Amino acid sequence: MGILSRFFDDGGADAVGYFLLLSSVVRATFWWTEGRRLRSQRRPVGRISRLTLFPVKSMAGIDVARLDCATPGAHVGPFGDRDFMVTLGDDHKFVTARHEPRLYMIRPKIKDEKFSLEAENMETLLINLKDIEASNIVAYGLVHDNVKVLGLDCGAKAGEWLSRFLKQAGYRLLYLSPSLEKRAIRNGTVKYAPWTSRVDLDNKMAYQDFSTYHILSESSVDDLNKHINDSSKSVSVDNFRPNIVVSGVSAYDEDNWTKVYIGDAEFSNVKLCSRCVMTTVNPKTCKLTDEPLKTLRKYRKLVPSFGDSPCFGVNLILDKPGTIKVGDTVHAVIGQPPKLAA
Repeated sequence: MGILSRFFDDGGADAVGYFLLLSSVVRATFWWTEGRRLRSQRRPVGRISRLTLFPVKSMAGIDVARLDCATPGAHVGPFGDRDFMVTLGDDHKFVTARHEPRLYMIRPKIKDEKFSLEAENMETLLINLKDIEASNIVAYGLVHDNVKVLGLDCGAKAGEWLSRFLKQAGYRLLYLSPSLEKRAIRNGTVKYAPWTSRVDLDNKMAYQDFSTYHILSESSVDDLNKHINDSSKSVSVDNFRPNIVVSGVSAYDEDNWTKVYIGDAEFSNVKLCSRCVMTTVNPKTCKLTDEPLKTLRKYRKLVPSFGDSPCFGVNLILDKPGTIKVGDTVHAVIGQPPKLAA
């Protein structure tokens, strides 16, 4: 009682601090123990066959041999996944391939820590991060649910380049500088609240829609193409834009991976990835079809969670930073398969 009485003698302020500290220790101990328990249950499930970084939201990706995994997303050197975003007009609404499929035709390039954009019949647009940081023109974009996100404006030259290629005035390119506040995944899109409410507030993201990592297996894409009746409308991994592609597993095995371990990085399965019209954009031609949504809706709907949006691939969040490489073995903790509508 002598020790505890000292905490209560001055109005309880010390007692509150004591119990907050105690609760933090208990919580940390629980998660450390739980982490050890889960790691003991993991087993090898496949190998990484492909890694892709998408520096600009909705533009082409860059295949890489390794990714450094951090909380706001994967990165290669100073360039992070979805660190750039295109906006349009005075209302600063974000633009994706859902609205402008030709964004897929713009190819980001990284060489010697220099960043550029290339497109057919366009001069190369060089983007200097140091110049953008020095200008420090803080702007904003409106994403899902009209949530305002910050970014540094990449300047008039970048905006004019995009406007010429996309044949409409008013485009701007935003860069989410490390100096700017990132969105907490937990405070993301309203319709995903049942899942994001379980994510720690410290888990932040760049300009991704929902989560910082997306994993998909080659066999799932192969199986989907078997279901599509018209072979001329078959799809590829590129229709789904995952960061991590896995080989050597059965179709849809990734649905059941509650925890994923690759290299020294660790991830949690937050939810299956609900798919939208972006998957129907042919990455090579930018033309829209009715596939793969038409076929996926026949056997991959998680009703009522996502309504008419079928699921394909898995949204991951990062539990432990690390580096992952093509060829790495993927370990996972296997859980119960989701109940999909017939």
